[in-house]
Amino acid sequence: MEAPAGDAFYVPPSPLPGSKPGDLIWFAPATNGPAGMTSYRMLYRSESVAGDPIGVSGVVVFAPTLAGPGAPILSYGHGTTGLGDQCAPSRLGGSFADSGYVAVAQQAGLVYVASDYEGLGTPGDHPYLMGLSEGRGILDAARAANQIPGVPIDDASKVIIAGHSQGGEAALSAAELAGSYAPELDVRGVVGVAPPGELALVVKTLSTGPLNGFLPMVLSGARALDPQLDMSLAANANALAIIDDVSSMCGDAPFQRVAGLDAAASGFTDPGADPAWSALLVANSPGHVASSVPVLIIHGDADSTVPVGLSGLVQQAGCSQGQTIQRNIYPGANHGSVLTASHDDVIAWIGQRLAGTSPAPSNCP
Repeated sequence: MEAPAGDAFYVPPSPLPGSKPGDLIWFAPATNGPAGMTSYRMLYRSESVAGDPIGVSGVVVFAPTLAGPGAPILSYGHGTTGLGDQCAPSRLGGSFADSGYVAVAQQAGLVYVASDYEGLGTPGDHPYLMGLSEGRGILDAARAANQIPGVPIDDASKVIIAGHSQGGEAALSAAELAGSYAPELDVRGVVGVAPPGELALVVKTLSTGPLNGFLPMVLSGARALDPQLDMSLAANANALAIIDDVSSMCGDAPFQRVAGLDAAASGFTDPGADPAWSALLVANSPGHVASSVPVLIIHGDADSTVPVGLSGLVQQAGCSQGQTIQRNIYPGANHGSVLTASHDDVIAWIGQRLAGTSPAPSNCP
């Protein structure tokens, strides 16, 4: 099916083509990709956590001179861009190439695949920080990329999953889902850079003190994932208005919207005592599902966006499930600079996983 131009590219046809998650709907060359590389936008079939077929957008990028036939795949989860459709990385100019992991893929000879996630770019609300949704988007993007003619991957291509910040949490969740949701993918490892975790603790902490833009975004994401949640347990009418506002914002706008406000005074409360809320927040936090995929967690100890202790909790939870996890902390690195500080180590680790070097390293406490 030929891809329509402009914003219509992101509007899935009805009925939705294909029969299973990962089926390609359409694709087109991307004019905003990195110089010297071949780039495509794509729309593909995925599945919501409720089991409904949905359309999700994403990108595919590769260096024709470096990624040969049967190249491995780097399926990437992007960091926070916002909640509105216009915030989708594939719609934000060249932003999808700014993560640093396009360069990782290029240097390692991998094909870079990146999901915009459910509800970013495409119709519907975005389940922000909900790992069960974002993980499906990442896995289905890897499936769909194999159906674009000329992309040098095949059914036997090995897969590395990676992500930064929001995407770090999404990548770890995707690796945990892979065995049951996409068992045909040969996932060799996952890299989570500055991943948040333990959403129940995040919501509890952010519900007191100065209102942080992450809180209404997380609550908006929970509502998008499960519209039956009792939102009155987390937000009164004033707080719900803030949640509604940030649900269409990008970049720094959600944080500017709440600047100077107090969380409790604005009507936010911790819903963690409610069984439905508690179950949802735990289910969407990585580390609570046993997985055989080797994990590398990267974090800078000067990160003021995602405190380094959060990835420690992710490691602790995963290790208790028997996961193989190496967690590397980079002194002086912040939320962004940790990408550069860890670049060489990540490439080396990815090379070892693709080569089948065994056993994968672990520093579980």
